[in-house]
Amino acid sequence: MKRLVMLAVLLVIVIAAASSGSKHQTQTTTSEAPPPPAPTTSTPVSHPGRPASANTRCDQNISVNSHATCGFADNVFRAYAHALHADTSGELSHEVEASSPVTGKTYTMSCRAHGGTESAAICTGANSATVKFPVIAAQEKKTPTPSKQESPPSGEESTPPAGESGGSEEDQVGSSSHATDAKFCSEHECIGSFETEGGTIVECADGTYSHAGGISGACSHHGGEH
Repeated sequence: MKRLVMLAVLLVIVIAAASSGSKHQTQTTTSEAPPPPAPTTSTPVSHPGRPASANTRCDQNISVNSHATCGFADNVFRAYAHALHADTSGELSHEVEASSPVTGKTYTMSCRAHGGTESAAICTGANSATVKFPVIAAQEKKTPTPSKQESPPSGEESTPPAGESGGSEEDQVGSSSHATDAKFCSEHECIGSFETEGGTIVECADGTYSHAGGISGACSHHGGEH
């Protein structure tokens, strides 16, 4: 009888030990299993590029925005230079008129300069066009004003000035004639006050033509004389 009791007790101890070991193994297995890694996503960083400059430099002095051409800017520069030379009061801000080689129209540009002759003149107008250049560059620009010729008395023929022949001589490089300006400029790209400047016809480095040959500053904004 005692043997049966001891066997029963041993059986209970073995069953209890086996049950405890199974639970411990289950807990160990559960604790050793790492949690699944959380999915990671990378957010791209935007690096917007710098916007293109709205200004275009025509030469060492003149720059324009996207609403103006260099040909128009050159005419604005010349008109402003002429206004500076004509104004003896020393005023640096002027309203000028300049023609556009593209549209063939004449526009009014308001040129303002703040800070004296060392500052820049900024001319605006003509459908949001902006032209910028140093005031001192305009002051140094030579803009000769041709003298007006008096009309001859009625019934008398006018005598063409020296170097001109009243239309018999055609304009060409080296000539001081203004006899066929319209024809010449219809076949070539003329710059500045071609029909009124008192020099000779010269070709500029960029292929344009000026009538200011022999005058300081001819072709100054077109690469110099050819």
